[in-house]
Formats: sequence, structure tokens, C-alpha cells
Amino acid sequence: ARKALPIITEVTQLPETGDVLELVVDRKAMVEANVATAKNIMGDAESGLLGKLSEASRAVTLGGALALLAPRILGQYVPYADRPMLLLNAPTIVQVEEELKVNPQDFRLWVALHEQTHRVQFANAPWLREYLVALINEVLEDDEKLNFDVAKLREVQKQKANSLDAIKAALSPQLAKKLDSINAIMGLLEGHADFMMDAVGAQTVPSVRTIRRRFQNRRKSAMHSKNIFKALLNRLLGMDAKLAQYQDGARFCRAAIDEVGVEGLNLVWEKPENLPTADELKAPMRWLTRVAYPQVD
Repeated sequence: ARKALPIITEVTQLPETGDVLELVVDRKAMVEANVATAKNIMGDAESGLLGKLSEASRAVTLGGALALLAPRILGQYVPYADRPMLLLNAPTIVQVEEELKVNPQDFRLWVALHEQTHRVQFANAPWLREYLVALINEVLEDDEKLNFDVAKLREVQKQKANSLDAIKAALSPQLAKKLDSINAIMGLLEGHADFMMDAVGAQTVPSVRTIRRRFQNRRKSAMHSKNIFKALLNRLLGMDAKLAQYQDGARFCRAAIDEVGVEGLNLVWEKPENLPTADELKAPMRWLTRVAYPQVD
């Protein structure tokens, strides 16, 4: 992780790194960290939708979901704490590198590069943490606009839409739009990290192309599992939407860099107004026209 930090600040051209606690942890610690994060984010929403649920039922649901996710998560940057944390999930990293039959040293650096990218994203956009939390809380608190259109939800499910589209079908247009904004930000964060962990090149991670190819194949095979339980679990946990976030965000970053370079892409970290909308994330030229071209020679 320490080796990865100066590498990623150079390739992203994001110099600020912030004060971050770097930890190698087990799966139990990953769950505990995510529970704490959820409490920090949702703590102000007690009077809204979440406030109508009992503490016990919410804890069971949240804990169960996170326990299922823990064996899948390689690492995580946690900005929602007094001192942000960068967590590397040792047992899962070892398990995956053995499954993929890749060079352990290369793979561990590759994973650390992704998480350190998240670190510099938040360090160079100090407004981002509060902005994202506020947006999430708006969705959680705005329970009066929930309409749960069951008929529409069933129609979306028949069309085999991804889990995010299924959720949006149960929401009012206002809430669906806010959820789109959150998804666009997450797509940017994840896609940017995915792009940059490969951009370091073979001089830094000699087997980077092999790792990416095998890792992508693993992602796809997990999403299209013939095991009914695994397929249902992936949908319930929103893994299909997560994969779409990585893909859309990485394509957005690649297109922006091709047009205006890394410096031009980094305009997204200057202020909230520069963040891509959901439409712009999938159509980068719209973002370039609105934000980048007026500011880049």
C-alpha cells in the first residue's frame, strides 16, 4: 500500500494524499468497518425511512448483507470516519490470487493501487465526502416520495434489467433521479480507480495485462453463474449494477483523457458542479462540452 501511493499520485496527477490509516485486515474487520460506515452515513436519517425500522431488524439485515459481501471485497477505502482508513482484505486477496494463478506481488500492488486511487480522489476533492453523504441522506429521508409501483417493478424484472433499474422502478421520479446522481458519482470513483490501476503499466506491475484479463473473466463468470443461488445473491447484492459502474466509469475516464488529458479529467474533482451526470457518464462528450472544453486549451 505504501509503495502504491507515490505511483498513483504520479499517474493520476492528484498530489494530495490526506491522513489515512492503512490496515491489513480479515473479513470480520471488513464487516465491522462497513457497519460503522453505514451508521455514520445513515445516522442523520433516523427521522425518515430508516427511523421507521427497528434497530434490531436493521442491524440483522445490514450485518447479513455485509457478511455475504466480505468474502468478495479485496480492499476498501473508508472516508466516513474521523480518520479515513484504507483496508486490504488479506484472506480474500490471497484466495483470489490463488484462483487466478497470478503473481502475488504484482496482484497485491495492483489491488493497493485501486484503493489508493480512492484515497487521492477524496483528498483532492475535500468537499466530496459531505456532498455524497448529503445526497444519500436526501434519498433515505425522502420517504414521502416512495411510490413502490409493484406492476412497474415486475415488468422491469421480466425484462431482466439490472438490480439498480429494478430499484428505480419502485421509486418516484424524484428519488430515481437522486439515485442516478449517486450512481454516477460511484461510477466515476470506481471507474477512475479501475482505469488508473491499469494505467501504471507493465513497468510497475509486470503482469498487469494478465491480471486484468483473468480478473475480468472472473467478474463475468460470477455474474453469469449457472448456480441459481449465486445468481440470485449477485442480484440481491447489486453486483450487476456494480460491474456496470466500473465499466461506465472507466470508459468515461478513458474518453476524457483521450480528449483533454489527465489534467482535463481532473476538473471533476474541483467542485460538485463538475461531476458528470448519469447521462454524461455514459456519453462523455456531453461532459466534455459542458465542463472540460471551456476550461482546457
